Amino acid sequence: MSTTPTLTGVARPPSGPQSAGSRRGRRRRFGYFGGGVAVLVVAGVVLVVTDPFSGPAKSGSGVADNNYPISYQTVKRGTISSQVEESGTLGYAGATSILLPSGTGTSTLQQAQQQLASAERALSSAEASLSTTLQSNAESLAQAEQQVAAAEVTLASDDLALGTARQSNSEAMVQAEQQVASARASLASDNAGLGTTGQSNSEAIAQAEAQVAAARKTLASDEAALATTEKSNDQALAQAEAQAASAIKTLAGDEAALSTNRQANSQALTQAQAQVKSARSTVATDEASLGSTLRANSVALAQAEAQVATARQSLEGDEKALSTANQSNSEAMDQAEQQLSTAKATWAADRTQLETDQATLSAEQQKEAVDCRSAGGAGATTPTSGASSGGSSACAADEAQVSTDQSTVSSDQTKVTSDEAGVVSAQQAVAKQKTTNTQAAQQAEAKVTADQAALTSAEQAVAAQETTNTKGTQQAQATVQQAQAALVAAQQAVAKQKTTNTQATQQAQAKVTADQAALTSAEQAVAKQKTTNAAAVRQANDQIQAAKISVDQDKATLAKDEASAAVSAGGNLYTELPTSGQVIRRGQQLFGIGGNPVVLLYGDVTPARAFLPGMPPGRDVAALNANLDALGYARELKGGRFTPATEKAVKAFQKAHGMADTGQLPLGSVIFEPGAVRVTSVVPKLGSNVGAGQPVLDVTLLTRQVNISLDAAQQSEVKVGDKVSIVLPDNSTTPGVVSSVGKVASTSSNGTTITVLVTPTNPAATGTLDSAPVNVWITEASAPNAYIVPVDALVALSSGGYALEVAGANGVHTLEAVSLGLFDDADGLVQVNGPQVRAGQKIVVPAP
Repeated sequence: MSTTPTLTGVARPPSGPQSAGSRRGRRRRFGYFGGGVAVLVVAGVVLVVTDPFSGPAKSGSGVADNNYPISYQTVKRGTISSQVEESGTLGYAGATSILLPSGTGTSTLQQAQQQLASAERALSSAEASLSTTLQSNAESLAQAEQQVAAAEVTLASDDLALGTARQSNSEAMVQAEQQVASARASLASDNAGLGTTGQSNSEAIAQAEAQVAAARKTLASDEAALATTEKSNDQALAQAEAQAASAIKTLAGDEAALSTNRQANSQALTQAQAQVKSARSTVATDEASLGSTLRANSVALAQAEAQVATARQSLEGDEKALSTANQSNSEAMDQAEQQLSTAKATWAADRTQLETDQATLSAEQQKEAVDCRSAGGAGATTPTSGASSGGSSACAADEAQVSTDQSTVSSDQTKVTSDEAGVVSAQQAVAKQKTTNTQAAQQAEAKVTADQAALTSAEQAVAAQETTNTKGTQQAQATVQQAQAALVAAQQAVAKQKTTNTQATQQAQAKVTADQAALTSAEQAVAKQKTTNAAAVRQANDQIQAAKISVDQDKATLAKDEASAAVSAGGNLYTELPTSGQVIRRGQQLFGIGGNPVVLLYGDVTPARAFLPGMPPGRDVAALNANLDALGYARELKGGRFTPATEKAVKAFQKAHGMADTGQLPLGSVIFEPGAVRVTSVVPKLGSNVGAGQPVLDVTLLTRQVNISLDAAQQSEVKVGDKVSIVLPDNSTTPGVVSSVGKVASTSSNGTTITVLVTPTNPAATGTLDSAPVNVWITEASAPNAYIVPVDALVALSSGGYALEVAGANGVHTLEAVSLGLFDDADGLVQVNGPQVRAGQKIVVPAP
């Protein structure tokens, strides 16, 4: 069946149905072409038309076409990609600013080094002081120990002498006992001759014998003590026997004299003992008399003190009554004075009111006089006139008012008179109360005075009794003292004899005691010296310990400062700077500070500490080792530890760059970047001061890339690895691939966008332009083994949808309905599907 429909037009379809991965509405090139062919399409029906794009139709071959020029292409089968065009900026990747890190300055580092040196000097000084102290202490202690040894020798010698003296005293005691025996014999003979006085003498003899027995007990005790002492001194006694022989010879002569003296002393002792007995009896009698006198005096004194207590109680009661009366009188006086004050105030108020009312009365009287005079004159001439009547009325009113005022004044005067009487009455009450108070006070004071007189009298009686008691006591005490003096004299006579016997021993013991004291003093001096030495040693050790702590602290401070020592401090200047556009690679100088280079190394680390031996391991050390190895300063230098090999390589690195080969790299002396950099701008000027934390260079990597600001809503439609086509400023194209899709959106005048980075596949083809505007065709989706035709081959049907105009072998054109898939906007292609579509079909497109 043939027909001759008219084509109404063929147009490039708008964004319409898409295959999976639906197309987004974006900036696309829409091409339109006109046509005059009307198309009627029913699904699955192919309408055959005579070539609408050919020249005028031949007679009998159908209707004439619309005379548009055409060309032919074929349906191709292959892979088609959906692409979208975005604007981008071509330049270099890795734009960054190189900053000088902050760290410890040179002056701080030098100060820490000086503090450490000072602390080490203090430690050396403390150790030297300790050595000197120990030597001095040893010498002082040796001298003190020598003094102790000398004192011990002296004590041994004196102990020997004491033993000799005790032996001599023992022999003298034996002789004394012999004399006592002789005296007893003489006493027995005398007792036989005494006769009648035997009884009284017997008591004296008994006392003497008791004293002798006591002396023997004492002697026995002393001998026992002496024996104990002699056992311990036997060795010393053996050494002193030679000296004892000479002393014995001397003692023989002394024994004869001692015998004579002992006999005389025995008689004197007997007489003294008799005197002591008599004195004791007298003392006993006097003491009994004194006791009786004291008891009587005590009774009298107690009675007098009781009277004093009674008088004091009476005085206290009267004083309390006086205080109560005074308080009561004071309160009554206050009330009377308050009443008087109230009466005076009332009187003053009433007088003021009287004066006010009198003034009012006077004014009313004057007004009355004026009004009444006026009334009288008017009545004489015109008694019936209104003026006369009015004046008479005013006069009458004034008279009434004056009368009222006079009554008020009279009442006020009465009140004032009454008030004056009240004031007088109150004054009299006050005066009466004063008189009452005065009389009560006088009576109470008189009673107190009487009580005080009674107390004084009682106290005088006590004093008199005490005086009497004192005199009696003094007399009795004098008698007793006389008897005691006699007793003391007798006892002193006995003690003197005993003292004579013990003086020699005491002298020897005193010398031994002195020697022991000297020994003790010497030992104390040794102990004191040891204590002093120990204190000095402790003090020196404390100083050493404190110095060591200071050294450790200063070492830690220096280590910390060295770990953060930076090239950015210390007042340095920029001595070398690169130029914009300069490319700097690993091992080359970025810039110079104070004549030393700051060198570029490769790595993704930003060190925060200096590189020096002993530092803890880390990624920064690993990056340094890798760079030293790559630059040839070491072989197979790996890992994150700063080893001796690292130190050696650092020295070689420093020497190669004209730096002092310290084996340490201050913070900021090397800068790490991912690769070679290209300088885009230089911030400081040559010769300017270096500032920590300030930017020095703005750089980029040498990697070429395109930066695209993509609508954030389209983030999910672009992924890393998507292929793109970059349209350069000269309209040439070069392929690329999406290398980064941003995850953080930013808002600007262009809306909310994310950053998408594209890496050119052939960087050299992009040239060296920086910040150049480009267009990028991003491949969004691909369809393999697809039917592909030019977009211009699509024919829009009036009923909706699209078709291809297929040229048959016989020259007859048919419209084949198709569905659309992916669009390749970059190449102007589209994916089509349809039951009659096959590869190689000849299709009509508008001529170029």
